Amino acid sequence: MSASGSDLNSFLEGFVKRTPGMEALALVTLDGLIMASSLPSGSGEERVAAMSSALLSIASRITEELEKGEFKRALVAGSEGFIVLVPSGDDFLLTAVCSKDARLGMVLFEINKLAGFLSKRR
Repeated sequence: MSASGSDLNSFLEGFVKRTPGMEALALVTLDGLIMASSLPSGSGEERVAAMSSALLSIASRITEELEKGEFKRALVAGSEGFIVLVPSGDDFLLTAVCSKDARLGMVLFEINKLAGFLSKRR
């Protein structure tokens, strides 16, 4: 990616501010390293990145095992919000943290658009 890490962090922060219901975003390598994020300080970026990578691996594997085609996204829902994981190209994934009031359809639309945009920039 041509942008510096701080530029990418700022870009992600701006994207979060423009997307209703989205609270944070992280761009993570498939092996669980954080590339950029708008996660709040003290949120354990490294742990979130590692867990996101592990979840992507499991979700991809079950999709393959049950012959449901190419993995597209994973959704984790909690009582206070949800997290969406979406691949971004062949080497990265986006982890979006959303409030419980976020509109899932809008979040999916925006994060898929962002994943496509970022995959073309690397």
